[in-house]
Amino acid sequence: MTRRAGRFTLFLMFFAQAVGFIFILSGVTADVWVLQSAAMVITFAVPFALYLFIAKREIKEIIPAEPLGTVNIFLIICMSLLASPSLMVISSASSFFFENNAAVFLDEMQNFPVAAALFAAAFLPAVLEETAFRGIVLSELNGLGIKKAALISGFFFAVMHMDLQQFLYAFLVGFLFAYMVRYTRSVLAVVISHFTVNASAVFIGYAAPAAGGGASFPLIPALLVSVPALIFAARYFLTHNKNRFTEEIPLEENDKKKRILTWEFWAVCVAYLAIVLAG
Repeated sequence: MTRRAGRFTLFLMFFAQAVGFIFILSGVTADVWVLQSAAMVITFAVPFALYLFIAKREIKEIIPAEPLGTVNIFLIICMSLLASPSLMVISSASSFFFENNAAVFLDEMQNFPVAAALFAAAFLPAVLEETAFRGIVLSELNGLGIKKAALISGFFFAVMHMDLQQFLYAFLVGFLFAYMVRYTRSVLAVVISHFTVNASAVFIGYAAPAAGGGASFPLIPALLVSVPALIFAARYFLTHNKNRFTEEIPLEENDKKKRILTWEFWAVCVAYLAIVLAG
């Protein structure tokens, strides 16, 4: 139900803030990647466990996991790598207006081994965020058509980042990831894609200093090559999975509450604005 999707997102937002305050007040000290990892696990694990207890739903209802096959895995990795330059452009454009906290975090990660950076900045976000938003949230929107479900889940995903600079970037990614789940019937597809996108950002961050102080990622040439290739790969992906695609997943009769602009939705909007403006 859209109401439960909103409630879960709202709780997740406030719980994330609470975890952050607890970490600050406790005065615990550790490497940044360790603190980030611990905070993320707690932030997502507790709401997920509470959701399972309250909603009383089976894991397979929440997290579709049909086998992807070798071709799909290859296509997902290729599309994710090819999309990275375009996503970098969107992120860079947003950085003209708002501080890029994600870039600051990635810069800090360069002080640690690559494995630590990949774990904190790529693996955990891919698994935990996708379980929450393409698992719980998207499954609660099953009674909606894919366009509405993708828009709402993408919006909630963007809001959960609680960062104005990342809003457009996260919304677009969340919107596309909803389609990817409905086309593959597997959350694993978006876990792989999310990890690939984040991991590529981590490796680019490490590679730039190694290539020389003034070296930078050749963004324009990368766009000229990647965009046409991405369109080709995406078309093949859609064709390859056309028989799997699910426009709308039926709900039980008593769950068909399809109103979108509920008080939960507006509460999420208000909470988001309050958090980002206060920060």
